[in-house]
Amino acid sequence: PTRTAGRLGLAALVLAICTSTAAATTPDYFPRSSFDHVQPSELGQLDCWGLWHARNEIYARGEYRFKTARAQAEFGTDGFVDDPELSQVEMANVMLIKQFEKAAYCS
Repeated sequence: PTRTAGRLGLAALVLAICTSTAAATTPDYFPRSSFDHVQPSELGQLDCWGLWHARNEIYARGEYRFKTARAQAEFGTDGFVDDPELSQVEMANVMLIKQFEKAAYCS
């Protein structure tokens, strides 16, 4: 009985690891964007996907509950906040990134 229970416990652990929803598949473009202002020159080098990721990584740090399949695939489904409180720096960075997305005709 002990051996079987041990194997089942290990199998459950492996299954939990393999199906974990806390997955960030790409490292953050701006890991300090919650504390430091992102510079326009840095954003100008990103394509639409990079801008989208840079903006949403700020929300992901705030435990935002992503609703789209694309965002859930990139940032996971462990978020629990529907309206995260962003700092002034984070809000400024989100606004700047959105301006770049609009200028680049990102959808």
